[in-house]
Amino acid sequence: MWSPFVAFAALLRPTLSLIPIGHLGGRQWAARNAIFAAQTLMLGAAAKGIDTCPMEGFSASQVARLLNIPRGAVIPLVIALGYRSDDARIETRWRNPVSELVVSH
Repeated sequence: MWSPFVAFAALLRPTLSLIPIGHLGGRQWAARNAIFAAQTLMLGAAAKGIDTCPMEGFSASQVARLLNIPRGAVIPLVIALGYRSDDARIETRWRNPVSELVVSH
């Protein structure tokens, strides 16, 4: 009797992990969803000719102290923004042709 229920519940496990439950769940949800704001910021900056670089692996406590952010705030990433120097050596952008990426049957 419980076997079908257990099998169904196992299918929902990945989805349920997306629901912010409790303090830690809320922090994880905020960290995951910050990437949407980061993407919007980076795309907007690129449209204005500003280069960006998202970074992980920083000391969140030092960033919070430097920017006077309240203790316990979630700081999932830092984004550096700046204008490219006139003599910057930037590799040419390239993309694979769609025919190499998409397979249709």
